[in-house]
Amino acid sequence: MPDHRDRAWRSYQLAFTAVLLLIILADVAIIAWRAACAPPPRTIASALAPQTLLLDPDTASPDALARVPGLSRRQIQAIIDYRQARLAQFPDRRCFTTLDDLDQVPHIGPKTLDKIKKHLHFPPPTEM
Repeated sequence: MPDHRDRAWRSYQLAFTAVLLLIILADVAIIAWRAACAPPPRTIASALAPQTLLLDPDTASPDALARVPGLSRRQIQAIIDYRQARLAQFPDRRCFTTLDDLDQVPHIGPKTLDKIKKHLHFPPPTEM
């Protein structure tokens, strides 16, 4: 004679498995729905784009000049020394009004100027 307990146990297992699968399916559906309805991730263009450093060589500190790619410590010191000497002679004038003015600095040549020009800013003569 067949034992009804075996059959009941199988029915219980089947019911438990069905409920468990429904819960998992509901979870997957909720996750998929949230992913589909979520707005696309926002990107900040300024955070992703490389920042161009713009320095005024008349006012930039040695630390600021050190962040300019293509300038060695020796060249930075040469810019500072040249600037101080020019300001001692002409305190009411700017030392560097154009990129060509930097060509007068020792250890700064055309190759260096080409590397650093995109990082420098020369304000109009009225600013100082």
